[in-house]
Formats: sequence, structure tokens, C-alpha cells
Amino acid sequence: GSGGDACGGRTELLSLLGRLLLQSGNLEAAEDAFNRLECLVADSDASVDVRMNRGCLMVAQGAYDAALLEFDAALQLSSGRNTTAANNRAACLLYTGRLAEAIAALEDTLRADPPRNATAAVITNLSVLYQMTEKGEAAKATLQALVSEVGVEELDLAVLQPATT
Repeated sequence: GSGGDACGGRTELLSLLGRLLLQSGNLEAAEDAFNRLECLVADSDASVDVRMNRGCLMVAQGAYDAALLEFDAALQLSSGRNTTAANNRAACLLYTGRLAEAIAALEDTLRADPPRNATAAVITNLSVLYQMTEKGEAAKATLQALVSEVGVEELDLAVLQPATT
């Protein structure tokens, strides 16, 4: 009925509000918005949005290992089809000092579904991660070939250029 639709709209708005508050640095208000959202969701642990919100809040609080668990859960709940969760998960791996795992995770994400997952954010992050490795330029050349093969229109190919020092 219409009651469910009204709640659905409210949950989406609370999620967006919480993420905007996170971006503006107001963690307390963001957490409040996310908590209100969780009160409206029947099974919050089974909600991709709830798990994503928790992960983003954990990142903002510097709790990267906890955030990793939330992004893992969001990926599992979405059958691995949440590119943002995969990208955020890779960032958490990097923040916890696991560069090789972060690179492998993003490469796996790209290979799983290139047309869907070759977003500007994923390509840019993978390119930056490659720059942190000794074999960065060779890996970036492979990435550039994949990007041109897939044809990501909105991608600024400048992110794939060698870093100038």
C-alpha cells in the first residue's frame, strides 16, 4: 500500500541526508539520520543501504576494519553488484595498509562486469593505487587498454597519464 511507499521515500531521504551530513563533517547528525533510517527498516542488517551507510560512517570515524565488514556485507547482500561498496572496500583495504589486496579487489571488480564497474571512480582509484607500486606504469597501461576496450565515456583519461614530479 501507500504506507510502504511513504516509508520507502523517507528511508531514501534519510540515507541521502546522512551521507550529505557525513560529507559536510557533521558525524553526529549523520549518525542520527542513519539511526532513524534503521528504525524504519524491518531487517537493517539485510539492507544494502544500511550497511553502506554504516560503512561510510565508520570510514568517517577512522574505523576502517569495521567499515570493511560493512562494505563486505553490502557486497554480499547485492551479490557483488554494488560498485560503490567494492570501491569503498578497496579504499578501506588501502587505509589498513593492504595495498596489494586493494588493487586485487578493484581489478576483480573490473573483471567481474567491465561495462557496469568501469566507473570513473573505480578507474581513478585503481590508477592511483598503481602509482603506489613499483610496476605502476605497466599496470596503468593494462588499465588504459581495458578502459578503451570497455569505452567509459565520462572518464577523464588524464587520470591514466604518468604522474609528473
